[in-house]
Amino acid sequence: VLLAHRAHDVAGGHAARGHLVRIQPDAHGVVAAAEGLRIAHARQAYLSDPLAVETRTWTLWVNYFSGHLQETVDEAKRTLELEPQAALPYALLALASADLGQKDEAVRAAQNALRLGGDSGSVMVTAASALVRAGEAVRGRQALNQALAIERKRYVCNFLIAGVYIGLRENEHAYESLEKAFRQRST
Repeated sequence: VLLAHRAHDVAGGHAARGHLVRIQPDAHGVVAAAEGLRIAHARQAYLSDPLAVETRTWTLWVNYFSGHLQETVDEAKRTLELEPQAALPYALLALASADLGQKDEAVRAAQNALRLGGDSGSVMVTAASALVRAGEAVRGRQALNQALAIERKRYVCNFLIAGVYIGLRENEHAYESLEKAFRQRST
């Protein structure tokens, strides 16, 4: 079931989940229950401190990886109204917008994320993934390369790096990143 969850997160979902449900018939129910718990925890944290950017950003990740793309976009915009200098909400807005086919919005949000994110590897690699999904592979590769340079000095989530490689159709690099993420217990 852990593998089903990871495949859903990386591959974007339903096709990968459907294949794994055929292999493991009860996987869908277990994954759906886990998603429900994550959403409940995110909403509980959100209710306890709804203005905290960190809480709102965590909620954005949960919504995005649970497949609630429009909710991710809407919540990211509300978060950015409260804190317009927060880079990671821009990156998640870009990622969800790209997945919804809103390419211009995705590119604008990714550029804002990169401009505001400084040397945050999470921001760079999330924006890189959005750029690649929005058809801006060259810009996405540049952001990925910046994140990889940072990774030499400090932690950058290899699970997110794998997502960029998948978008670039560099499957061997994606597998290597996923293996590294597994060894790091990255989520």
